[in-house]
Amino acid sequence: MPTYLIRGVYNSESTRVVVEGGAAARVEAAREMVAALGGEFQSLHWVAGTAESYLLATLPDDATAHALSLMVNASGGGSASAVRLLDGAEMDAAIGKVVPWRPPNRPA
Repeated sequence: MPTYLIRGVYNSESTRVVVEGGAAARVEAAREMVAALGGEFQSLHWVAGTAESYLLATLPDDATAHALSLMVNASGGGSASAVRLLDGAEMDAAIGKVVPWRPPNRPA
């Protein structure tokens, strides 16, 4: 399964809920959400001094990762965006592809 880094930004109300309820409750909520989507939770971290968090998880596909982001964005509690991460084998496959690209600053 592909790995995703999901950036969440809490609004002030959601930040208050985290402060009052504790981080462990949010970790468990994230773990349950990822499992319900057929993925595997890896970790959830917060960025010091901000209202941002980063969820690392494997998910079945890009559509599932997008659905997760859409659900968070529609909830009104903040915003989320998902980034697909490549492992070494996927990176090697990308390196091996020939791309017929010519930068605009180089004449033909």
